[in-house]
Amino acid sequence: MNRRRLPNRRMSLTLKFEHAMQPGKSPRSYLLTIGFYPNGRVGEIFLDGVKIGSTLETLLDDGATLASGSLQYGDSAPNHSRRLAEVGVIREALRIAAAIEAGGPDADF
Repeated sequence: MNRRRLPNRRMSLTLKFEHAMQPGKSPRSYLLTIGFYPNGRVGEIFLDGVKIGSTLETLLDDGATLASGSLQYGDSAPNHSRRLAEVGVIREALRIAAAIEAGGPDADF
């Protein structure tokens, strides 16, 4: 299977959301940037909002890289949100990406 590269200039959407890693914990704010193919399909995600150099930052970067790579090889955001349920923030980011993908990049969220 070949990688479908995103154009150098592409539509993107940046959203701020909050997520608590565990029930009863205070939620943290995160930034999610979603990059789109010209047809509106999600092609990449980036997550930010934690201390630079922390373990959580590494997990978010690695998870977003994994998700972006497989999206570019033909998988979809809804499939990812089901399979990557282990990392709560990545699951939340992909749930948002899947909802936007279903309604197109101009969908209200």
